[in-house]
Amino acid sequence: MSEVLVDDRRLRELERDAAAYNNEKRWVRWIIAGTIAVVLLLFAIFISARLIGTQLNLYKANTEKQAAIAEAKALADSAAFKAEAEVTRSEGVAKANKIIAESITDEYIRWLYVDQLDEIQGQVIYIPTEGGLPILEANRLPGVAPGQDE
Repeated sequence: MSEVLVDDRRLRELERDAAAYNNEKRWVRWIIAGTIAVVLLLFAIFISARLIGTQLNLYKANTEKQAAIAEAKALADSAAFKAEAEVTRSEGVAKANKIIAESITDEYIRWLYVDQLDEIQGQVIYIPTEGGLPILEANRLPGVAPGQDE
């Protein structure tokens, strides 16, 4: 009977050792499975970040390209409008010059000359002669004889 008790006691010890071993084995499996899951999750996050980063870079480059194209088109439109405005202004100046050229007469120029004489005070005035040359003053400064230097 003592052999049976020893075997029975030994059997219970072995069963407890087996249960503890299985319990440790279960924890090791959970730790390994958790580690693998974390590694896979980190790998998925890394790959996703790389793909999303690449797509964001492509989107940014495309947006910058579209902005540059829009800016170039705006500059071209602006240049076209400025050129059109310059042509319109030039046409106006040409018409004004034509009207002035057609309306200027010798009588008007003489009247303008006489009209301007009222505004000129204390200045030397050269009056054109028939040949179109002014009459020069020989003694403009008092006390200086012709041909003498100051």
